[in-house]
Amino acid sequence: MDYQLNPHDDIKIDEYNLQREWVRQSTIFAKYSEMLAGAKAELDSIENQIDIERAELYIEILQNPNNFGLSKTTEGAIAAAITKHPKIEALIKARNRARHKVDCISAYVKALNQKCSALENLVRLFLAGFYSEPKANAKDKISDAVKNEIRRRGQRKQL
Repeated sequence: MDYQLNPHDDIKIDEYNLQREWVRQSTIFAKYSEMLAGAKAELDSIENQIDIERAELYIEILQNPNNFGLSKTTEGAIAAAITKHPKIEALIKARNRARHKVDCISAYVKALNQKCSALENLVRLFLAGFYSEPKANAKDKISDAVKNEIRRRGQRKQL
C-alpha cells in the first residue's frame, strides 16, 4: 500500500468509519516509526560529523594557531576558535534542524499512540451501543390496553 504521509490528517479519527481507521493505523504507525528511526540516524550522523570536525580543527589549530588568529594555544582559545569556525557553525545548524525533525516526528508517533487508545475506546463505545438508537426498557413500556384504559378513565373524570 503506497501511502502519502500527512501528519495532521493521519492523527484525526473518522469515528463513523472505525474499520478503515483500524486498518490504516498500523501502516501509518509503522511509517512514522520508520521516519523517526531515519531522523534519529541522521541526527547521530551529524553529531558524529561535529565530533570529527572538532577533533580535526583542534589538531589543525595546535599545529598552526596563527592561521586561526590565535597568539596563544590555551584550551579556552582553542575551544572558542573551534566553536566560531564556519564548518562547525554550519554543522550545528544542521544538527538543530535534525533535532527539530526528530522532535516533530516523535510527537506524531506519540499522537498515533493516543489515536490507537482513542480507537480502542470508540470501538468499546460502539459495541456497548453508544451510537445506537434510543431504546426503552421493559419497565418503561406500557401496553396499548393500559394506555387506552388510562385515557378512558381520564375522559370519564372530565364529564
